[in-house]
Amino acid sequence: MFEATVALLTYNGEKYLAQVLEMLQRQKLPPKEILAIDSGSTDGTLQILEAHRIPVKQISQSEFSHSGTRNLAARLSSTRYLVFLTQDATPADNCWLECLLRPFQEYPEVAGVFSRQVPRPDADPLEKNDIRLDFPSKRAIKKLGPESPMDRKKIWHWIKFSNSSSAYDLQILLKHPFDERLSIAEDQEWANRMLEQGYTLVYEPDSVVLHSHAHTIAQKFRRHREMGSAFSSFLQSRLGKRSTVLESGACFYHIFLDAKFISRLSTPFFQKCKWMAVSPFHRAVIHYAYRRGWNNTSLFLVQKPEQPFD
Repeated sequence: MFEATVALLTYNGEKYLAQVLEMLQRQKLPPKEILAIDSGSTDGTLQILEAHRIPVKQISQSEFSHSGTRNLAARLSSTRYLVFLTQDATPADNCWLECLLRPFQEYPEVAGVFSRQVPRPDADPLEKNDIRLDFPSKRAIKKLGPESPMDRKKIWHWIKFSNSSSAYDLQILLKHPFDERLSIAEDQEWANRMLEQGYTLVYEPDSVVLHSHAHTIAQKFRRHREMGSAFSSFLQSRLGKRSTVLESGACFYHIFLDAKFISRLSTPFFQKCKWMAVSPFHRAVIHYAYRRGWNNTSLFLVQKPEQPFD
């Protein structure tokens, strides 16, 4: 029988937290325990956790990091499996946890599994398109072998992983913790290491969470700059530096994908025009920010976060 701890990293998360907790309580396979680690909430987060009788470990904002706080959650857990769920990722149904844990039984040497994400109804078209592309409907079982090396062209497929909704074999995670130097992308750096050491990772699309953001362009710039720096810290030796913002046509390709997606939406024509006009600026900013981070790996060192969720 699966026994899992669900760890919630919280900070001013009252907007969706009650909804998340209600869905956790509806699971057909309920978690053995739910643990919250809060880093100084000043809204109603602590009251919501108290109302749902969730034990809380309180830390200061200066102590929080995506990697270090998750390692702390692993040390506090006592079950075979540890599940990370961000405070704004709502399980879509009562089978979320059961489906997320199932691959541990179906495949050998599974170190981690992550869920499919679908955007909330109020997400903007660019956010919806990103999530659609990143989280398809087909399961992926990832394991390196003599006939399937992590080649340069497919490296992003191999290391794709997300702690917004994920499950870990606790003993493997304790033996191979997250890299606490990273301010972001700790999940994908960990995935890279685990694949290289022969473990299996699974993307399970039957486990679904509602999860999307409404970040400002400034927040997107900061986030993608940090992501570029974090990824570069462990991938630049294989992929090299990025010389131009529009390298390999990736920026233009994303603009094309946005236009294709937006054109098919059942929204008013003027709304489609608006988002098609926004897309080139949006893509240019995040590609530029990513390049800046990629070529400056000093940014990957842990910094004080704006919010403790991905």
